[in-house]
Amino acid sequence: MKIGILGAGRMTTALAGKWVKAGHEVLIAGRTLAKAGRLAAQLGEQATSGEFDEAVAFSDTLLIAVRHEGVMTTLEQAGAGEGAFNGKTIIDCRVADRNTAAGAARPVGVIAAVA
Repeated sequence: MKIGILGAGRMTTALAGKWVKAGHEVLIAGRTLAKAGRLAAQLGEQATSGEFDEAVAFSDTLLIAVRHEGVMTTLEQAGAGEGAFNGKTIIDCRVADRNTAAGAARPVGVIAAVA
């Protein structure tokens, strides 16, 4: 399976490592291309890095693993509003803003609006 990942933090590190070990290909995209590239290099040949829209185009399955406050910008850059997510299996493991109760309550509707 080809898995595109939006985000290059701790959750991505944990999940992408397991997926690569299971034989899946992953493409990691983050706000900082260099950070995504370093993570992909650590994971081995089945991992690459790229821009958000490249991760979406590459994937059958898409992991969204970004902090809540950056999700709308990330989704826009990934082409969600233009139908790029159509037909994709989406795993949403965004991290809510731990400093506010509202941060935990808002994420649910965002994916429904773009899927």
